Amino acid sequence: MAKEKLLLNAANAKYNKTKSYIHYQRFFKLIIAIYHSTQSSSSEDNENMKSFLITSPEDKSAVH
Repeated sequence: MAKEKLLLNAANAKYNKTKSYIHYQRFFKLIIAIYHSTQSSSSEDNENMKSFLITSPEDKSAVH
């Protein structure tokens, strides 16, 4: 029983670590996308890109 509980805790810890890694990966992709959008010539495109990225439902679902 104790061994099974220990394995379950290890599996949960690994899952949580993976989940946070995916969250940070999405976060850095967002930062890079905004950085690249600020390098383009059209400021209207920049605003459209930023508002799309910030309100993206995928990024909101990652923050649990």
